[in-house]
Amino acid sequence: MLTRIEHKLGGVLARWVSGVCARAGLVTLLALFGAGAAGLYSANHLRVNADLNDMLAKDLPFRALRHQYYEAFPHLKDPLVVVIDGSTPDRAEAAADQIAADLRASDRFRSVYVPWRGAFFEENGLLYMQTSELEDLAENISLVQPYLARLSRDGSLRGFVSLLAEGAADARRRQDGVELAPAFERIREAIDAELEGRHFELSWADLILGRTSTVAEKRRYVVVYPEMDFADIQPAREAIETIQAVANRRGLAPDTGVRLRITGDLALSYDETQLVRRQAALAGFASFLLVGAILFFALRSTRLVFATLLTLIVGLVLTAGFAALGVGHLNPVSVAFAVLFIGLGVDFGIHLCLRYRELTGLGQPLEQALGDTARGVGSSLVICAFTTAVAFFAFVPTDYAGVAELGLISGAGMLISLFCSLTLLPALIALTWRDEPAIPAERGSGSSLMDFPARFPRSIVSGAAILAIAAGSFIPQVRFENNPLRIRDPQADSVTAFNDLLADGRASPWSVNVLVPDLETAQTVSERLENLDAVGRTVSLRDLVPKDQAEKLGILEDIALFMPPLSDSPLPAPSYAEQRSALDEFDAVLESIVAEEPESELRRNARALRERMAVWFAALDKSDTPSEDLIRLEESLLGSLPERLRILYAAIEAGPVTLSDLPSEWVEQMVGRDGRLRIEVFPSEDLGRGAALERFIATVHEVAPDAIGTSVVILESGRAIVRSMRQALISAAIAIGVFLLILWRRAEDAALVMVPLALATLFTGAASVLLDIPLNFADVIVIPLILGIGVDSGIHLVQRERGTHGREEDLLASSTARAVWFSALTTMASFGTLGFSSHPGIASLGQLLTVGISCTLACNLIVLPALVQLRRAA
Repeated sequence: MLTRIEHKLGGVLARWVSGVCARAGLVTLLALFGAGAAGLYSANHLRVNADLNDMLAKDLPFRALRHQYYEAFPHLKDPLVVVIDGSTPDRAEAAADQIAADLRASDRFRSVYVPWRGAFFEENGLLYMQTSELEDLAENISLVQPYLARLSRDGSLRGFVSLLAEGAADARRRQDGVELAPAFERIREAIDAELEGRHFELSWADLILGRTSTVAEKRRYVVVYPEMDFADIQPAREAIETIQAVANRRGLAPDTGVRLRITGDLALSYDETQLVRRQAALAGFASFLLVGAILFFALRSTRLVFATLLTLIVGLVLTAGFAALGVGHLNPVSVAFAVLFIGLGVDFGIHLCLRYRELTGLGQPLEQALGDTARGVGSSLVICAFTTAVAFFAFVPTDYAGVAELGLISGAGMLISLFCSLTLLPALIALTWRDEPAIPAERGSGSSLMDFPARFPRSIVSGAAILAIAAGSFIPQVRFENNPLRIRDPQADSVTAFNDLLADGRASPWSVNVLVPDLETAQTVSERLENLDAVGRTVSLRDLVPKDQAEKLGILEDIALFMPPLSDSPLPAPSYAEQRSALDEFDAVLESIVAEEPESELRRNARALRERMAVWFAALDKSDTPSEDLIRLEESLLGSLPERLRILYAAIEAGPVTLSDLPSEWVEQMVGRDGRLRIEVFPSEDLGRGAALERFIATVHEVAPDAIGTSVVILESGRAIVRSMRQALISAAIAIGVFLLILWRRAEDAALVMVPLALATLFTGAASVLLDIPLNFADVIVIPLILGIGVDSGIHLVQRERGTHGREEDLLASSTARAVWFSALTTMASFGTLGFSSHPGIASLGQLLTVGISCTLACNLIVLPALVQLRRAA
């Protein structure tokens, strides 16, 4: 039975709607004017705060530590990492230098830093090699140094092939000397690339080292610190686009031997936003068509669909105006307020329109049907709006500021939606419905499916109880995925680059930082940290000074003794005829090797090279620009040699290095403005795999509890979000339960709403475990939406039952049950398309919401009617 308050509320709402219908035109104009004013105000005053640092409460311990760290090292905040993979180390270094030079000239960056590059490293770089590596280098240089000196005088293709021809003759005569088979193979590759129009560059770094470079040796990094624009949802957008423009202008692309990727937290967010926009636009179009079709199928009237959608749009604009006035900005989470508003706001319109159709189908005139609609479902709409608003407001006091602001805006949005549904929607119906023919009321079909809860209530309740116990056993296994990489597009360049950095522990972007007062403390703490299994290595200021310098300097002195000086009088560039003559002589040497040498790698490579040279000679003879073609081949073989020789000769002249010799940009990376020193701690594992992140942070915190870094922020943010969601959901459930008890004054009625909601929560949690859909940073908007729909649906059905005044009505055959069904269906349609996205985060959001609403719908349309039937029979 309805309480006196509900009867009075129903009467007030009926009179209110009648008054609205009498002034429908004026109400519509005022609503549209208000929406226009709110839209104008929000357009001018609602800004975006995309600073992820403001997403959590400032008084959280890890945020305080992070603030202290960036007070000491403000210049290290918000980096972008340009990852450059070259076909050779020479190509990667050249590309890094080009990128760095252009970005330093731009005003979009505070600073640009290239690790292990610059004048200091060119002079002292060999001291940073391991002693054994330096010994190997010295041995190989002793073999190639005569050729390097000759090439410094004649660095043309003529000089190169002449040296190879002489070297081949010497090697065959003495059975020793430089191994020529790899050199023949490289020349063949260069000719193949020239014939096919591909890029090729001979690695002189490899030839001097005497081995093939590893992937890590062909990778360089440029770390840039952009000027941020937090008024843009993509605060680093201009900086990233500047880097991309520089790369395009420089021709840095895979077809020129360079793969350039931008990564870091800012780049990850940028790529994420770009992809979400593309995929959400496609999903949004599909969702719009589905929702429109469902609404038309539910309401069977284009006028009602139009009125519902226009009311929804006006309410959404008014809510945006409230956000501008009450909060002033949107954060990366609260921008989803529109999604929640539409998902829940359409519920009000569907319930009103279906009850109105039910009454007009029974023959009631327009004004009376609208008044009785307000009297019949108006009170349940008011209760739904207030309980859903309470659920949203429960997020306001949590530590998760991003969701707290979402809760404030969405809670107010529910009240705005209620107001619009009881004013603008009836006014629009009154204006558009007068000549609309009445649609006969739909009644239950009496199908066995609809009768099932009424016929077998005990079996349903018992089965639900058993399933609840089983589902409860899975709840401890519900997990929160705190690794943001696992919910991002795995094909995005920023993600692949970030994963590469994580896999290479030497450059892991999830290293942590420990601040210490002096060098001695840094030494002690570093030693303790390096004894931990989860720690791969540490880097402090002293580690920037090369170790074992006396031994290494001795090796460099030995190299300098047998290295001839570079020629200061290079030969003039040869003519095409001279170049071609030298190539013909080289071809003759290859012919003799093929004819006279026993089968070996040298002979096989010589034969393959000679075959490709024959094809290239034929192409040269037919070419209109043979000189240019020959110069291109020369550049691919010898283009990086002059720079490599310059660096090599500078590096063998290195002297002792002390702390005072380190360049200022290196020191600034390790010494804070307050004088404290930074120890950077790198993991021994790939932190992108399994529970490695948790192990690494827990282990480091045993020695250095104040260690901070992106990995710590990620881990602690996830924990704070879980605490906030748990706190908000428990608070919301208690508040809703108490509110319903006070309003309805019957614990049984409140239980009819809360029990299906609790069951749906258990079933959703169990389904997320069984379907392997962990909660993540993207799902936070789904949970309040599922809660709101579950509460609203339960209240509508219970309120319908309470309004029967003791008559037994087939609850599932009522317009209320149909409204619950179609409301849930529209929300699933609007989000369900996201479940097919290739993006893991978007897909999990759509999948979790579809599962959650399905569980909510099943509990409200099966378990709740069964509970009602048991109460009737009692």
